[in-house]
Amino acid sequence: MNKSVLIFVFMLACGMCWANSVTLMNDSTYTLKANIYDANATLLGEFVLNPGNATLWSDDDENFGTESNYAAQIPYTVNWFCMNGSPYGVCNDVAAGAVVTAQSCGGSQECQQQQQQNPYGS
Repeated sequence: MNKSVLIFVFMLACGMCWANSVTLMNDSTYTLKANIYDANATLLGEFVLNPGNATLWSDDDENFGTESNYAAQIPYTVNWFCMNGSPYGVCNDVAAGAVVTAQSCGGSQECQQQQQQNPYGS
């Protein structure tokens, strides 16, 4: 089994353990930045993911999802951005424990490739 698949399965299983968590998976061909917001538009986390990588965000890593007075408001919103800052996609109404892939979100789902500079001139 592919190492990245095993990591994804592990993260998915861990995401189910924590009530207030979101698993982010970059299934695009671009390096992307993902921002997670709560229902009050408060930024909860920011991650840079290379193609094929995934990460788990949790609002309460120490208490494993127990309720607190500061628990984030759901549903969440995940905004995906290209590394040049242009929008890639947005997923609204994300439930706690969800897996969000870049390709499943609405938006342009494209990043302009930066032209590489020729060190020897034109």
